[in-house]
Amino acid sequence: MSHFENGENSPLLDFTSIDEMDPSMMNGFRTIYDREVPFEVRTKSGEERTKQGTLESIKIKILVAGTDDNPTVVRLELSSESDLFFHYAHIIDEKEFLKIQELQKLVVDFVDYATVLIRMLNSCIKEPHIHLAILTIFLDSDEARLDFIQNMEYKFVELMYCTCHKSQDEIVQNHITYRYNAMKQKLSLVQNRLTELTNLVKIKNPSLLLQVQKNNMNSTMMIGGYSGNTTGFANTIGGGGSGGMGNTATASSMLGSSNPTGVLGSSYGRYNR
Repeated sequence: MSHFENGENSPLLDFTSIDEMDPSMMNGFRTIYDREVPFEVRTKSGEERTKQGTLESIKIKILVAGTDDNPTVVRLELSSESDLFFHYAHIIDEKEFLKIQELQKLVVDFVDYATVLIRMLNSCIKEPHIHLAILTIFLDSDEARLDFIQNMEYKFVELMYCTCHKSQDEIVQNHITYRYNAMKQKLSLVQNRLTELTNLVKIKNPSLLLQVQKNNMNSTMMIGGYSGNTTGFANTIGGGGSGGMGNTATASSMLGSSNPTGVLGSSYGRYNR
């Protein structure tokens, strides 16, 4: 099961020792999938109708305990870079899988369950107008439901779903602590590597270093000016005020192509369970 996908590590920077501190990997778990996937996130309270969702990029990890040929537990973790306290998990062993298999009429065995999840998630990334991932959060409980939907043009077909549970506060705090420390250590490694490269270029080709620094300064000034103009534009669209995220959301809703995959309001907005 060699499906591990993670673009963070660089040939020049080895973050392996930092990644191994991840609390998700405790108790013999190993990561086989780590990517951000476009989800439509909805909320539902009691018997109320499910509210229209928003398209968000959700960080997905799939971890497995046991061997490739004989996994004992599969865990799907959902987190968000925009909300550090958002953390849900779908944890399944073979006994629980048999219940899901019968309930959802799945034709795969437990050994292939993680592979199926990976295939579903990758399809949502590659073909977001056809394959949809919809996460419904139930506000009156700690549960959430992740539905995988296929758009057949003439109808929406539910392929499968996963029941997720909100992680306990202690687990959430451990993940936030890890993410903070990992980011701090990675930043330190990058800064050290940058210093090494700067010193090397300074010795070998001082004029090149001056040129690089000059270009970098010009680029920074251009980006700074553009950022300021963009903020002003967002405030104009949103009607002013201090709510930066609110203004951006308003602009995004008015300009339909602003969402990450360009499908919100087409395939995603139209499916209702």
